[in-house]
Amino acid sequence: MKTSEIDSMSVIEHLIPKANGLPVQQKNLVACAAKDDIYVDIHRSNARFQPADESLLTDVLGKIHFVDQSATASVPSNERAPSPSGASSLDYFRQGSRYYLAHDYGNAIPLSEGCRSEWPTVSHSI
Repeated sequence: MKTSEIDSMSVIEHLIPKANGLPVQQKNLVACAAKDDIYVDIHRSNARFQPADESLLTDVLGKIHFVDQSATASVPSNERAPSPSGASSLDYFRQGSRYYLAHDYGNAIPLSEGCRSEWPTVSHSI
């Protein structure tokens, strides 16, 4: 287990070499950020991790920041840049939570995939 700080966020990293006796090489990164009374816990993981994959886990942390609502409130909602899907993260959260709370994970998971469609992915041949 390794602790560090990335862009003012406390970070814990750990590697799971095997799960149920099978090699997984899953690297986990948990970052924590806080501002006023808001606390954010970010968990990123990558199976079959290789050192060259490190930036795929850490680079996204530099893109996460808090936005003061008073700053966005001055921009009318019809002038804000829409997300590629047209849905906000709050829309995804509400819809995914509804499925999750109903234990309908099959419908909740595709929503989270749509929310992160712009994130880089890692593919390794077996």
